[in-house]
Amino acid sequence: MLRHQYLHDPVERTADMNITEFTKYTDISKKQIGPTEDSIVEEVKKRYFELIDDYSSTEEERSQAGKVWEFVLPKIEINAGLANFILDYDGAESLFFFPWLINVFRSPSTALEMAY
Repeated sequence: MLRHQYLHDPVERTADMNITEFTKYTDISKKQIGPTEDSIVEEVKKRYFELIDDYSSTEEERSQAGKVWEFVLPKIEINAGLANFILDYDGAESLFFFPWLINVFRSPSTALEMAY
């Protein structure tokens, strides 16, 4: 993969990012032994589907939201850092965060990094 020298590694802290905030989520993930606590996963799910209930007007939109959840669920079940980040920054309460997250997982490209 081609990378431009001015792009930063998305898993490294940028110069303007608070080191404590950055390491909070990576430390949670590094220390994780088993699956993410069920209560954390359930809270993410609850917040996401409350958002969907507020904004989805058709069965097709709800079905699509279910597919998004099916993709995100295994990621947060094995990454407590990601699950905690989602809760702390209201990612499950955004119509855009989970679709963006899917794009990050599916398309690791220079163009995506530039957009990130």
